Amino acid sequence: MWTVGARCYAFMRPSTYDDGWRDVERFVNLLAEHFSQRFVLSFEYSSIYAVRDEQGLRFLKSGLAT
Repeated sequence: MWTVGARCYAFMRPSTYDDGWRDVERFVNLLAEHFSQRFVLSFEYSSIYAVRDEQGLRFLKSGLAT
């Protein structure tokens, strides 16, 4: 079980969705570089895109539309 310490929300316009997703990926990479805590990146609590655990940061799937 995970205790939620923080939630972040990203709002992206359809016309710039891929650019917004790249910004999210950059943010997640920086978060993993600067903090040792474990986390997940999910979409609506149903899909997991990235995991930061004892093995490091892994992107399980891309959020890019193209």
